[in-house]
Amino acid sequence: MKQDIKELCKLLRLAYVADVYEQIPFETPKQFLYGLLKEEIRLREKARAIRLIKKAKFLDKKSLHDYEWTEQLRFPPHLTKEDLCSLQFIE
Repeated sequence: MKQDIKELCKLLRLAYVADVYEQIPFETPKQFLYGLLKEEIRLREKARAIRLIKKAKFLDKKSLHDYEWTEQLRFPPHLTKEDLCSLQFIE
């Protein structure tokens, strides 16, 4: 039966349903179907984001905490390193 479900999902191009349907709580048929489809959409969006990041060929993930702060960096007079890291300037 599980193999049949996988094959049907493949035909319908539902990439994740066969893997997650057992994890969705069943209270009512409507609720189950809704939860199942929401999870399919969430996993598709996650895979899409990963695919697009890979396609963009970013070298590495970067964060401000790992950034090498050198003396050559010049900030505007009203902005400090702490302001930059806290993103307060966006407000």
